[in-house]
Amino acid sequence: MTSRYSLRFILTSLFTLLMLFVGGVIVVLNYHQTTKLLLAASDDIYERIAESIVLNYDKTYNPVYHALNLLAHSSISSSTSLSERLTHIGSLYSAVKIDESITGIQLGYENGDFFNLRKLNTASLKKKFKAPTGAVLVVDNIQLNKAGINTLSRIFFNDQLVIIKREAEVETTYDPRTRPWFKQAGSKPHAIDPYYFFFMHKVGTTVTMKMHNSSTVISTDITLENISNGLMQSKISPGSELYLVTSNEVVIASSNENDQLIKESKGEVKLKTIHELPSQVLAEAITHFSYAEKKISLKSGGIYWQGVIKKISRLGGNDLYLIAFTPVRELLSGAIDIAWKSVYLFLVVVLLALPIIWYISKRMSDAMQKIALDAKSIMGFDFSSSSRPQSRIQEVDDLARAQALMKSSLSQFMDLINSLSKEKNFDSLLDKITLETLRASNVTAVATYLLDDNTQMLTADNLQLKSKQVLDAQCLPEFSLNTDAPVSELFNSRTCTYFMQNSNENIEWLTLAEALEEERLDITLLALRNRQSEFMGMIALINSSREQKTEAEQQQSLAFIQAFSEFAAVSLESKQLLKMQEDLLDAFIKLLAGAIDEKSPYTGGHCQRVPEITKMLAQAACDSTAPLFKDYQLDEDQWQEIHIASWLHDCGKITTPEYVVDKSTKLETIYDRIHEIRTRFEVLKRDAEINYWKALAEGGNKEKLKEILDASLLALDEDFEFVATCNQGGEFMEDEKIERLNKISNLRWMRTLNNRLGLSWEEHKRMQENPLPILPVEEKLLADKPEHIISRQAKDIMPEDNQWGFKLDTPESKFNLGELYNLSIKAGTLSNEERFIINNHMVQTIKMLEQLPYPAYLKNVPIIAGCHHESMDGTGYPKRLKKADMPVTARMMAIADIFEALTASDRPYKKAKTLSDSIRIMNSMRNNLHIDSDLFELFLSSGVYLEYAKQYLEKEQIDWVDIEQYLSTKK
Repeated sequence: MTSRYSLRFILTSLFTLLMLFVGGVIVVLNYHQTTKLLLAASDDIYERIAESIVLNYDKTYNPVYHALNLLAHSSISSSTSLSERLTHIGSLYSAVKIDESITGIQLGYENGDFFNLRKLNTASLKKKFKAPTGAVLVVDNIQLNKAGINTLSRIFFNDQLVIIKREAEVETTYDPRTRPWFKQAGSKPHAIDPYYFFFMHKVGTTVTMKMHNSSTVISTDITLENISNGLMQSKISPGSELYLVTSNEVVIASSNENDQLIKESKGEVKLKTIHELPSQVLAEAITHFSYAEKKISLKSGGIYWQGVIKKISRLGGNDLYLIAFTPVRELLSGAIDIAWKSVYLFLVVVLLALPIIWYISKRMSDAMQKIALDAKSIMGFDFSSSSRPQSRIQEVDDLARAQALMKSSLSQFMDLINSLSKEKNFDSLLDKITLETLRASNVTAVATYLLDDNTQMLTADNLQLKSKQVLDAQCLPEFSLNTDAPVSELFNSRTCTYFMQNSNENIEWLTLAEALEEERLDITLLALRNRQSEFMGMIALINSSREQKTEAEQQQSLAFIQAFSEFAAVSLESKQLLKMQEDLLDAFIKLLAGAIDEKSPYTGGHCQRVPEITKMLAQAACDSTAPLFKDYQLDEDQWQEIHIASWLHDCGKITTPEYVVDKSTKLETIYDRIHEIRTRFEVLKRDAEINYWKALAEGGNKEKLKEILDASLLALDEDFEFVATCNQGGEFMEDEKIERLNKISNLRWMRTLNNRLGLSWEEHKRMQENPLPILPVEEKLLADKPEHIISRQAKDIMPEDNQWGFKLDTPESKFNLGELYNLSIKAGTLSNEERFIINNHMVQTIKMLEQLPYPAYLKNVPIIAGCHHESMDGTGYPKRLKKADMPVTARMMAIADIFEALTASDRPYKKAKTLSDSIRIMNSMRNNLHIDSDLFELFLSSGVYLEYAKQYLEKEQIDWVDIEQYLSTKK
């Protein structure tokens, strides 16, 4: 018998010896000594940085001081006019060109005159001063004019100091004598405290002095940009921080280009102090070490820092200090590098030892390596490898055998899970679960039972046979949870997961045994439980007595099927729940659509018929072999998307007032106001008769008066008949008819009752805006009164930048109930305001649908449902989309919506149109780019229009249509 050794013993012994050897090598490295050397070297680096800053500072300021000393002896100090001062512009310009940091030179005179020369060396300055092209210098001169008013003169020069532009003099209140640089000037040049140059958006200072033997002050502005750049260039490491601060804790320069050194306080821009910067280490350094010149070490923010505080110079009335820090870990990067080299040395030692380990362990580790590779394949769900490695080590050999069994079971289980997860239909899933259980268990037959919650009965829903024999599941027995003990035990017990039966002892299985021509059947019943461990059915494993398995094989197969049945039960539950949710959603959608149709008897069935037309047209596109549609196909999810969108395409109508939707005459609101006008005509007729009797009583000629009366009554009857006809909205209102309406409206009738009694609060409020007339009062027969206007509130106006992208032409008024206004509607019965309300159902549809949480495959429902009033040319409603902006299904629904509306026979305000009339109108809409031309032709050529007509239209509507005349390619 081949000897086997423990892999743990062999490998542990070898690696222990190796690690002891490597550990001795690592101890040799001296990390701490290297650290001390690097920290000491950093002190010298800081000294060199401080010297560099001082040199940079002197380089910036010393030339300025010398230039001011020279200019202080210039005769410009006594010049009194602009022309005299301009003679010195050459020397002044030479002074400002000494250094880029100098922005300009300014002179303040004792009498309040001011002369300023400024470089235009940046695009922002040129833009600020609106400098002409070629200008490099701008001169401002302020002095009193002949009228005794301070005026500012501005002149622009090119680089040859030639004047290229003079600006008109403007009045100014600027007085240099109030400025700090004037007040603080002395006999020698000195810099005042740093401040923010607002016009340049930079930090700087002003060097100022009084001119020789004069009270005139000359000064120059200097930016500190060079010093800040010097700090950035002097950083030892990326994490280093360098600052120039004054002894009053004002920060004038930082090595961090992201630092904002200024702040706004009470309308003024000031430099930030140390404690106002985001640097925590800077604030802590000043707090702990003040301004003592020394090397410093501190811990801030969990990081160790090392640095220095160094006095640089004096600026204004305060000392200027350099404060610099560097994270210790960056200073020690060299030590870290040495540490890494130690690691590399360790790796070299390991590599030298590896051949020895490899030579000794190769023969023993080959099998383990194969097992490891096989395990990686299993981790990657790759079960293709079937060979099992052999090993002389007992533990490895046992592991290989166990892993092979595990891989086989996992492979089979994953195949089953993948097979089930791809199935979406509940009934198909049930078939697949039964079939896969049959394959996995290798029994004669498998039946799946589901619980009927209402009857507490278990009925076989699916039966799969190993043979090709076909049997109906009706040959299987039914079980009652109330009377059948084994099934009741499965139902009630949480621990009992299966139960054994056979056809000889349990006669209910005899019918199946006879059908399979078996002497005896052994049946194993396994419970199916959902996530809540609730009983939902069972799986019956039916095996012939001729195909007996060993007890070990039976247990292994049963354990596998039990595990699979748990997943199958969860899958069934998920699909049941999903199907219930889909059924609930579909029922709710149809409920909402039915409610909308029911809300208005005149549009009843519209929301139910539009989906039918849309689906017919979509199916025609899928079936079409035309080039435009040959690649057009819809999957199950897209069909559901069309189904939901088409049923909900008018869901916004639930917000539309019913009396607007159903408005069948022009004067109709909640009721038809033609009755009011009829009553007024009756009053006028009574007045005519009263006038006749009065005149007759006063001795008038009876025949003549009767003739006048008859003519008046006839005219009133004809006028009312005309008004009533206009109210019906059946004919187009030409200008002549509107003119006649206006003439009729001028007829007067007498009102003697207060028309503000018995009104609603809202109507009474509208009428109060006009004074109450003294009764009795004459009124027009037809009138547009102020109280007929119902204003539109701000909340009713859709902003142009609305989140939905609506582009609406909103009428000024919300409602206009004016009688003459409504009777004068050109076509139909709706006013502009009412048509806006009708159209607003599209806005509400989109807003309502976009609020719903859709799964990814239904994300296009809002746009499909919300585009059926859009046009191909971008003139539609409510987003003015063009053809390319709309999905094909949305354009299909537009055709369906129009065709249903034209052919519907349940509209009170129009007669249902025939097929030929409807197609002719739609062709006109196609030509006007209102509907998609390609889809319209498909609608005709596929016969969808006729198929729908046969199902939903009246027989008298279905007439012959010559569709060839509407197709782009005539046959």
